[in-house]
Amino acid sequence: MIEQENAQVRLRVIPQFLKREDRRLMEAAGLGLRVKPQNLKSPNAYQIRVLPRIRLIENECLGLKNWILDQSAILLSSYGCLTFMNCKILLAFSGLKLALTTNPGYNRRVAECQEAAKILLHFNDDVDNKSIVYAVKPEVFEAHKSKLEANLAKRAEHYFSENERELRLGLPETLKNTTSGLSSIQDYECGCEPLIQLYQILLKAHGVLGTRFSGAGFRGCCIAFVEEDKAEKTATFVVDEYSMLQPELASHLNQGPAVLICDASDSARVISNTFS
Repeated sequence: MIEQENAQVRLRVIPQFLKREDRRLMEAAGLGLRVKPQNLKSPNAYQIRVLPRIRLIENECLGLKNWILDQSAILLSSYGCLTFMNCKILLAFSGLKLALTTNPGYNRRVAECQEAAKILLHFNDDVDNKSIVYAVKPEVFEAHKSKLEANLAKRAEHYFSENERELRLGLPETLKNTTSGLSSIQDYECGCEPLIQLYQILLKAHGVLGTRFSGAGFRGCCIAFVEEDKAEKTATFVVDEYSMLQPELASHLNQGPAVLICDASDSARVISNTFS
């Protein structure tokens, strides 16, 4: 929600998927970020300062135990830096719009990662670090993972295997890598039937280079990298297949496109000034 107020733009971080009464409570509490339009065009210093505030709203007000990776990518990404993409980005919407906080699965997975980290750090005699899994060295996990309860071991396995995949990114054998999405389902055990079905449809689609679901798989969409010259046919295939498996949810997407073909871009910014 954006409105002009005292020569400033007020960005209220109030997700549209919240119940009306919850959104009113957030508005009444004044939860939001006051920013000047020129700050959205300034160097990254401002965005870095605002990131902890966004996290505070999500952690303390919405109850979502996430960190700042997604927000950092949204606010700090720069087109053409680190990667050059010669493919298209495909977004396939599921029709699910529930808040992550309405499903206990997301926060439960975070707690399980913290519990696994606590146990592994104990084996390493590391009492200084908090129960954060990135403080655990890979060799410590390999040496002691058999001592973790089955669910905790799987959560930690997902984390460390994701790191390994990132380190190997760009090697020839990783060019069509779908193991990240599979690990989210098998080891992290997140997702719901519609999102998993959408993910599996994309795996079958011709031209898809890699895919996984967003929103922890409990709502939202699947994202895929797809060969540029096959993007439109892939989109049609996904719409047709998903409509057969989830006709009711697919019908909710009639107001807008069920699949979008996108390109990489810069961070969140003012595209046009409509406030003057």
